[in-house]
Amino acid sequence: MAFQRPKPLMFAQSMAFGIDHLFYHWEKERSTSQEAWYNPLHRPMLCGFVIPEFQRDLVWNRDQKRALIESIWRGIPIGSYSVNFSVCKTLPPALTNIVIDGQQRLETLRSYWSNEFDYKGHYWQDLSELDQRYFIRGQFPQQRTDSEIEAEVRDYYNALNFGGTAHKQNERA
Repeated sequence: MAFQRPKPLMFAQSMAFGIDHLFYHWEKERSTSQEAWYNPLHRPMLCGFVIPEFQRDLVWNRDQKRALIESIWRGIPIGSYSVNFSVCKTLPPALTNIVIDGQQRLETLRSYWSNEFDYKGHYWQDLSELDQRYFIRGQFPQQRTDSEIEAEVRDYYNALNFGGTAHKQNERA
């Protein structure tokens, strides 16, 4: 019997966005009513995206948040985040503009920009405009899906979040 490739779980298109894209959405979200965003079910928003009910709670501690911020400052890739969003077709309201993966990283950026924690003794508001621009020019690609099927979106979420094995301390390089 010939090999048959498994059917892809969901189509995801990689979008080469930078952190500045999220910063723009965060600033807009702060300055306007959430009604200005596509959020017909009035759910919590994060950097311009809706947080669906299946997302876990925020669990990163301050050290994990600072480690992400350090990675960005040092130019270390921080992976990508996934959203279900379409400009070509109408998705069900419960599935439109939602974060599938990356909520902890998006929340870390939001809280850093909101001066809720410092990095090396400096809050975002204390940085020069040049330093702020340097930070937000970092890369943070977006994986964009456009599924109309909630079970498919949930399967994608689970595949992204429950497939790996956490490293142990003694396995560090």
